[in-house]
Amino acid sequence: MASQTGKVACIQIFSDDVAWTQIVDPGGVGEVFVLWSDITNPSPPLNDRITRSNWISLLRQAMADDLDVTVVGDNATSALTTSVQLGTFTL
Repeated sequence: MASQTGKVACIQIFSDDVAWTQIVDPGGVGEVFVLWSDITNPSPPLNDRITRSNWISLLRQAMADDLDVTVVGDNATSALTTSVQLGTFTL
């Protein structure tokens, strides 16, 4: 999976149909991830809208507090986001 851990440099939302974010790693390398793209489906299901709202909340919090996030794409070369993580999960 394509993934990047680092600081949130940008969150951009175009109405309800497209949004993306840029994450910059500690070495200064940025990666752009598409949070959603619904040009053909202007009314996504409720659970998708809730997930998107949660992602934006996590990204905004990370940006405001200068925290690291991890964003994961749906495969090794895709920037289409499947998850957003704030903080580190340890067992």
